[in-house]
Amino acid sequence: MKTIFKFLVMVLIVSGSSVFAQTGRFNVNQFSEKIQAANTIIVDIRTASEFKSGYIPGAVNIDFYQSDFKQRINLLDKKKNLLIYCASGNRSGQALPLVGSLGFKSANDLQGGITAWKNAGKKIKTP
Repeated sequence: MKTIFKFLVMVLIVSGSSVFAQTGRFNVNQFSEKIQAANTIIVDIRTASEFKSGYIPGAVNIDFYQSDFKQRINLLDKKKNLLIYCASGNRSGQALPLVGSLGFKSANDLQGGITAWKNAGKKIKTP
């Protein structure tokens, strides 16, 4: 009986962990490399006004502070690698566990946010 219980617990642990994406924090160079990879979605989680001040090319804006944040992120293609960023890395660091639990192939954030991106001399797009 104990063996069956241990087996069932192990199955639940293994199957449950497959729901969580591989997550991590990328520095600017790693983030830049991942942007170039196929099957990648870039999400700027700053407010709309922050987004309008300049964003990483190819990014879509889904505001972390909006009540529908989780629902909107959840609509994205889970088979793709999700890259998120904010202004400094604080919001994206908070959002990473949440988006990592939604079943994406992988979910990563930009350490230092768009501020680090700009300081590294990387390209910014303005509307």
